[in-house]
Amino acid sequence: MSIENSTKNSRPFEFAEIYFNAYETYCMIKIERECDGKEILSACREIAFQVQDTLNIYDPRSELSRLCACYRPLIPYHVSNMLYDFLKVNKTASKYCYGIFDPTIGNGIRYWEECQKQESVPESEIMKKILYNSGMEHIHLNPETTEVMIDVPGITIHPGASGKGFALDRVIHYLRNKQVQNACLNFGGNIYVLGSPSPAAEGWKIGIRDPDESDKIVTEVVLKDQAISTSSWYEHYFEKDGIIYSHLINPQSGICSVSDFSSVSVITDIAVYGDILSTALFLLGQKKGMDVIEQLRQTGISISCVGVR
Repeated sequence: MSIENSTKNSRPFEFAEIYFNAYETYCMIKIERECDGKEILSACREIAFQVQDTLNIYDPRSELSRLCACYRPLIPYHVSNMLYDFLKVNKTASKYCYGIFDPTIGNGIRYWEECQKQESVPESEIMKKILYNSGMEHIHLNPETTEVMIDVPGITIHPGASGKGFALDRVIHYLRNKQVQNACLNFGGNIYVLGSPSPAAEGWKIGIRDPDESDKIVTEVVLKDQAISTSSWYEHYFEKDGIIYSHLINPQSGICSVSDFSSVSVITDIAVYGDILSTALFLLGQKKGMDVIEQLRQTGISISCVGVR
């Protein structure tokens, strides 16, 4: 996706910016310069790193890695408020997605990654065995004690489909508390904008790229106080004997799926739901995807979807 100022012959606000790497990707935060820019931007980056340090499943020192390595079935495990909130939003979202969104398939993702490195085909029967104990229904949360109880062994929770959106929401919450009205955040293609780039602008113009030609924009949307997230099979895949094996794994079938859509973008007012749903809707397809959107709208979440075939 690309970001442009959506202005109507008005002078844009002046912005302060910060760039850094987190979540194995490029991150950018820009806020209106009239705010206490340097201090606020530094705090935003610190929040982003706190989320990364908590959720990085590839770092054995992270809290999420320690949970997955150290928990014992049916025994409550105390976690921080941040990790509890992350698990809670994942569990809430999963119940609307027909089981297609499942962060407990971390072992399956690691198997796919090993296949990619070796350029070997992921075997569906092996994947099914790996995913046998997966499912968010095995994750039980106690809000009074912020404890997690997992009722089966061997689960690995992977934050790949929700971590960046979760981080965006934490940073946006901080910016709103600091009364920042105009800002743009981009965490590896997951974007959240506040306000507009200029006094007369309707909002921030976001371009959705052509999956087949990355320098080509297929459509544009103007957003204000909203997030947009895009999922596609073409971002991470490998090809073997003319067959494409996507990184998007269907947890029910164990198949590395390629959708009828080349990409799916979700616009919402809560970034983590956009992050989760762009993946889930990509795998669900149009009919079930629209059912999910309607159910979430009934909970008060503002959400819309753009699919590129």
